Amino acid sequence: MTLAAGSTAALAFLPVWLRYGWNFFTFYENHDRPAFAAILVRGSFEVWGAIGLLALLILLLGSIPRRPLSLPPAMPPRANRLLVPAVGAIVVIYLLAYLRLPDQAGYLIPLVPAILLLAARFTPSLPFQTACFLLFLSP
Repeated sequence: MTLAAGSTAALAFLPVWLRYGWNFFTFYENHDRPAFAAILVRGSFEVWGAIGLLALLILLLGSIPRRPLSLPPAMPPRANRLLVPAVGAIVVIYLLAYLRLPDQAGYLIPLVPAILLLAARFTPSLPFQTACFLLFLSP
């Protein structure tokens, strides 16, 4: 299946690669980059909303360990140990892509479930449930 998918993708992009070379991976920027304040507003308020930002603050404060140098809660025995690195990679990739071309806040929508998965892993139940309720009200 990997061979079939790879050869199909190579065949589909072959004309583009022959014409543009590796430059077809670059962005075409035909406008000015927005100001940092606009990038920050788009990446925070326009994605989460005011109530959603309050929910993120609750998640952040709820995930702070109560005891110094304490480790995060142990994962259940059946939990996939690669979940946190995989979801962390999703967050990093989408943030880097957004910062490279910050045109619309909608580009960050896939971060919402990724951040909720991380929050479910590192935040106790009461702050997590409170934040989820606020996120339900946020849209």
